[in-house]
Amino acid sequence: MLSAVRARAPFGLPGLWGAVADEITSITLWVGQLVGRPPGQLWIHAGRLVNALAPHAPVRMARARPFPVSHRLGGKWFRARGTCCLYYRSQRAQGPTEQRYCNSCPLRDDDSRHQQWYAYLTDLATGRHDR
Repeated sequence: MLSAVRARAPFGLPGLWGAVADEITSITLWVGQLVGRPPGQLWIHAGRLVNALAPHAPVRMARARPFPVSHRLGGKWFRARGTCCLYYRSQRAQGPTEQRYCNSCPLRDDDSRHQQWYAYLTDLATGRHDR
């Protein structure tokens, strides 16, 4: 499946399989938190899904890690990717490299990741969704 994508895309199989693992954890956290599930349980469930997929991957998959953010208006769990999506290299990414990293990018340090997610939660709580 991903071999066909690899044949047409400038990404290696480790990056593609790592992106699949990252999306499993992201979607599990996002949807589960939307319906009020405890994030710790969601993280365990996402890990089980990735573990079930891992034997089918021809390469070792990098794993995301949980990144909880406390906020005065309501905290949330996010994931710090295990694999970079390379968005910062795209023509659409603007500004200094550090500012072009996704909030969940493994190349971003945890302090700046926390600042970005905290600002996102502030915007979400105040009705601004421009991030």
